[in-house]
Amino acid sequence: MQKYLFVSLLALLPLSIPSALLSYDINLIGFLNDIQSISRHTSSFISCLPDTDSIKLFQTNKCSPKDLTAAQKKILQHSIDLKDKFNLSQLINNGLRLSGITICTEHWWNKTNWRAYKAIPDDSIIKYHYCVTERTKLASEWIAKLNSNFDALIVADDWLIDIYKSSGVKLPIFTLPLALDLHSLLSRPIKRSVKKHFTFGFSGIFYPRKNQKLLINAFHEEFKNEPNVQLVLQGRHTGASYIKEIQDLLSSLNNKNITIIQKKFSRQEYENFLAKIDCYVLLSKGEGFSITPREALALGTPCILSNNTAHKVICESGCAYPVAANIIRSSFCYITGHYLGHDFNCTIKDARKALREVYENYNRYTEQAKHGRAWVQQYLPENLSTKYLNLVKPKKVILGNENKITENYLMTNSKVIFGKYRKLCGSSDTLFEVAK
Repeated sequence: MQKYLFVSLLALLPLSIPSALLSYDINLIGFLNDIQSISRHTSSFISCLPDTDSIKLFQTNKCSPKDLTAAQKKILQHSIDLKDKFNLSQLINNGLRLSGITICTEHWWNKTNWRAYKAIPDDSIIKYHYCVTERTKLASEWIAKLNSNFDALIVADDWLIDIYKSSGVKLPIFTLPLALDLHSLLSRPIKRSVKKHFTFGFSGIFYPRKNQKLLINAFHEEFKNEPNVQLVLQGRHTGASYIKEIQDLLSSLNNKNITIIQKKFSRQEYENFLAKIDCYVLLSKGEGFSITPREALALGTPCILSNNTAHKVICESGCAYPVAANIIRSSFCYITGHYLGHDFNCTIKDARKALREVYENYNRYTEQAKHGRAWVQQYLPENLSTKYLNLVKPKKVILGNENKITENYLMTNSKVIFGKYRKLCGSSDTLFEVAK
């Protein structure tokens, strides 16, 4: 077997891209499929970085080419599966090692994945971890891994910065939102009127944090005598016990206007589902970024959201109906098997009020959602690509008093990170600056 080499085909870059751009390797440690939201951490970098020949994917989880873009499929085709221990061992013996920048886009809950990653000789100059969480604290063993194995963190939303710091992270933390391919949703016509039945809908995972039982109870209490209003919840589930609780609840309520669809939708099926509903509802107890409300807004569909964690930035935009989420409870983490920090719940009363308000004043909220359709376009890859590029090949690196990525520069308060970018990008006086 020949020695494995990472190659950057700079001659193939568009003429508008500087010749030195991405002249070193970018290693993504994660996975690609269009089902699990964490895979968007990986696909965001592929969507926003122009030179896919400089990107190498190391698979940590099940991947599927279905519903991926051409660029994502190309990366997946040439990826290395960390779960294939024999092949990985052969590659390492023949010279495989990581260089340039390594960006981990996977949660390291799975110890097998972590051991496989640590087995790779890693000479990366800068090591990032792209992180999210849905609660107010992280497990100490996760924090120890972050502090010991990475140079800096990237989070999807500003609210996460204080959570990681208060949990014990000592590293610089940058915010870089997920990139979302919303083009097919934005191209659909906005729904102008409601058909025979008004439909509230949800799509996602059936999981206690998503709070489907509260939504079901609120809908039942508010609309049980109104046959022209329905609630449809679609998704997959991670455990039989919670889906049984939902089924038992539906059986006890005996409300024919509440439907659950236990099915993994294809991308087309999912978008068709979003297009059919009249209002999207997610009363989650905590979110790290929250993709589905942004996709609903791209359609111009009104949204009702719990006003907590990563939902706050959407609620504060004025594009969704915010439901107060002031009930603070200890958050049970099914990964560790114990409580970690807190999450935030709503009252049934406030949820009922929100459902009724949007139903009875639908024209007002469709106008609100039209603004949302414009607002979510900031998350398109073409509108985030400059920031992503300024992470891996900055126009300018400033040693200052903040850690932030803009369209014009990357600023860090870390002399270590500043020095590593000097080593990575060269020491040009025009590229590096020390703020006064």
